[in-house]
Amino acid sequence: MKKNFLKLKQNFFLIEEALKSHIFSLNTQFYDKRAYLLFSRTNAQLKEMFEIM
Repeated sequence: MKKNFLKLKQNFFLIEEALKSHIFSLNTQFYDKRAYLLFSRTNAQLKEMFEIM
């Protein structure tokens, strides 16, 4: 359970970073594919984790 919680915390950190990067890219009128890919990957990880729990 503790391992799952730590992974969850890490995933939320990744989402936060992806959102910051995405917001930065919107501010500069530049589409950042890395932010989108990071966000998609993290969302998939979260869905997988919640299915396991």
